[in-house]
Amino acid sequence: MMSLYEWTLGALSSCSFRPPAICLGILLAMLVQPTSSAVTAEPAASTETWDAFYIGDSRVGYAHTTWRYLHDEGRQLIRWSSTNHLSLKRFGQSVTQTLRLASLESTDGQLIRFRSELAQGTVPVVARGQVLTDKLRLETTSAGKTETADLTWDTSWLGFAGSDQLLQRDPLKPGDVRRYSTLLPVLNQVAEVELKAVRLEATELLTGVHQLLRVESTSKVNDVTIQSVTWVDKTGQPLKSFIPTLGQYGYRTTKEQALDKTEAVSFDLGQFSTVRLQRSIPNPHRTKQIVYRVQLKDTDPSAIFVTGASQSVKAIDEQTTLVTVSSIRPADPPKLLFASIRKPTPDDLTANNLIQSDNEKIVQMARSFSSESDPWQVACKLERYVHEQVQVKNFSQAFATAAEVAASLEGDCTEHSVLLAALCRACGIPARVAMGLVYYPPENGFAYHMWNEVWIQDRWVPLDATLGLGGIGAAHLKLADSNLKGATAYSAFLPVLQVLGRIHLEIEEVQ
Repeated sequence: MMSLYEWTLGALSSCSFRPPAICLGILLAMLVQPTSSAVTAEPAASTETWDAFYIGDSRVGYAHTTWRYLHDEGRQLIRWSSTNHLSLKRFGQSVTQTLRLASLESTDGQLIRFRSELAQGTVPVVARGQVLTDKLRLETTSAGKTETADLTWDTSWLGFAGSDQLLQRDPLKPGDVRRYSTLLPVLNQVAEVELKAVRLEATELLTGVHQLLRVESTSKVNDVTIQSVTWVDKTGQPLKSFIPTLGQYGYRTTKEQALDKTEAVSFDLGQFSTVRLQRSIPNPHRTKQIVYRVQLKDTDPSAIFVTGASQSVKAIDEQTTLVTVSSIRPADPPKLLFASIRKPTPDDLTANNLIQSDNEKIVQMARSFSSESDPWQVACKLERYVHEQVQVKNFSQAFATAAEVAASLEGDCTEHSVLLAALCRACGIPARVAMGLVYYPPENGFAYHMWNEVWIQDRWVPLDATLGLGGIGAAHLKLADSNLKGATAYSAFLPVLQVLGRIHLEIEEVQ
């Protein structure tokens, strides 16, 4: 099962009005330097806050946020930084993540530039962004490879600290509704945020019960909706937060309590996120076809589960869908459905920051397979090769790039997937990753997972290097796919937020 879904915790761990950002592993950041050597800081013009995070009775981490006010040629700026640290278990194995972000912004919330450093494995992925009037120039660097992209930017959009500034300058009152757009770190996407100040209510904090304003937040990005609740004092300071999807609470506290290590971590993300079934699936990865009844709370699953060569979707009602998954191979008779499938683009075949198919070691690995003339046979051999070569199978890895996996030969399904995609591309076979759920026999349920799809003849055909079976059966439910290119590659994982903790599965038919 994949570690990429533990980033949902890191993503949503912020006791503030900022919409949650998606992090796929350990996020580190370096402070943004001033734009001019003439910038000087006022020694007393700085603040800091500490928050502690809990799921159930288990304390899972903390956050530390700092604000430093600067002057640059008469203009007041803010240098903002935030660190989130999480300690979890995933199927019994410990996972530790640290998320750090930094930005330089004006006091009215306009972003000037930012830097983030995402340590997904041994080599960090560094993102730098700078606003240039109507565009945001992004540079993403990993393992010596840098990609540059320009994203459309509106000066009314807020930076990482902008929403907090906005709401502390003009605190909400019961009945108020506030809307704005803000940049999501790591995703490098803009979210539309709506805040509703509901009512004053007695709110339990770590220091006792206080009368606070309940604020319900809805953030939308790429047709995905993220909901949360924050309780604020009369000055607009957030003192408590709640993420319904995870049942996670954040509390404003002291440094000593935030860093307290006396509490043992008992929360297990793997156990929490598994979607359990009432009946088991014998030989799941040898099945030819399975029909699933899928239900989601308050959401139409037919709009979330994708349609393709191996998966079809039929809506039953607003919250129920039948998803039919078929095992396919290149030699299977073509279907009319294939005509509507997105064909590969150059980005499915070229190297990028996460899938370094031009890496020297990866090219060397692929060389012994490139003489085979049948692309499907090459892909199957590479699937088996990755299955055998990644000898240390564990859940403690974050999200390593293909180059890192080629060097370490360890990890879970994310590591298997990026390495297989890189090897296939190095052999001239278009390849991408697929995200969704897979049947996990030890828990008699479905766990979140990543696998691959390769383009053979007229269709995308699934492979799974964690299995190494020369293709898959019908026990994979697909939510999305991606070539993992560019600064916004991680947004492909957003669909998990629409199903995590909200999905119910039943087996209708197995062949």
